[in-house]
Amino acid sequence: MKTTPLSARFWFRNRDYLSVLSGGLLFFILFFVSEQIIGAWLGLFLSLAITLVLYRAVFNNPTIGFDCSHCGAYIASNNPWICGFKRCRNDNADGYPFVHRCEHCGAEPKAYECHHCGKPIFLSKDKDEHHYARCTRPVKDRDDLDIHALGEDVKKVGLEITLASLDKELASFNNDKKESKQAQVKEPTWEERTEQEYEIYEGRMIGARMFAAKKRAEYDVLFKDDPGGRERAELTLGEWLKDHGIIE
Repeated sequence: MKTTPLSARFWFRNRDYLSVLSGGLLFFILFFVSEQIIGAWLGLFLSLAITLVLYRAVFNNPTIGFDCSHCGAYIASNNPWICGFKRCRNDNADGYPFVHRCEHCGAEPKAYECHHCGKPIFLSKDKDEHHYARCTRPVKDRDDLDIHALGEDVKKVGLEITLASLDKELASFNNDKKESKQAQVKEPTWEERTEQEYEIYEGRMIGARMFAAKKRAEYDVLFKDDPGGRERAELTLGEWLKDHGIIE
């Protein structure tokens, strides 16, 4: 089914109703014509058979498609795609195309990067260029890539991996400390108490520094084009570190 980018989501969500309506209308037209020629019973069976065949081949879950508003190339909605919100890969494009929503995080893309010309195609009137969906074609098969944009994507993925690693290390560190404390059953000596106090202090310092590293990684992405905002965020983080006894 060919439509426009702005109406593609509407037609996809209502395609089941349209398919049933189209199939029913076809059946009645075929039955009306065949009844006049071969009789009611034969006309009924013939009309039903033709309708079922056409319904499965044409009307049942038709693919939504539209022309790119920039290069004019046709784009089918059942291409496997990457969600722009959490980088989810959607291979079940028949049930969850980019004109619907992400099968994994539920986000609804408001734009799609044309896999012919690389320009954004807006799927809603607010024309949000952020978190756009894109095709999953391998890099080696694409000659229309924006190298700078690809580099930014790679940088963001690297930051996400770094943040996930920091979270994992912090959780492991806290678990180790918790298990170590639970293992102590006797009254600690002054040396043991001092060691415990130092471990608490060390955990707080390490945790604060790891948190600061995580926030700065987020700032690299969030304030990429806003140096002033980055400076204000850095000042706030610096004050927070001072409150926790860390002077950089």
